[in-house]
Amino acid sequence: MGLTRADPSRLWKRDRQVSDYSLGLSIPGALVAGYHYYGQMVDSRVLACRPGETISPCAQRFVFEFGYVTIPMMSLTAFVALIMFMLIERRSN
Repeated sequence: MGLTRADPSRLWKRDRQVSDYSLGLSIPGALVAGYHYYGQMVDSRVLACRPGETISPCAQRFVFEFGYVTIPMMSLTAFVALIMFMLIERRSN
């Protein structure tokens, strides 16, 4: 049985395309996280939901540490770290 493109065992087999897959998912994720952070911190009108809605309060800040760290900022930080690591990995190969 051959390996499929979505097979997680490719990570352990030093597949050189893993960085491509990771970048393909991390870049759009970082864009969405940046958009959500902008909507929470600057202009909530750009989000599909509004603060105070009971159905989906996506503009509500559940975490707000140090004056800027929210959940979208945490995910943006993680995506940027993944992008940096994968670019370093691509450069080393």
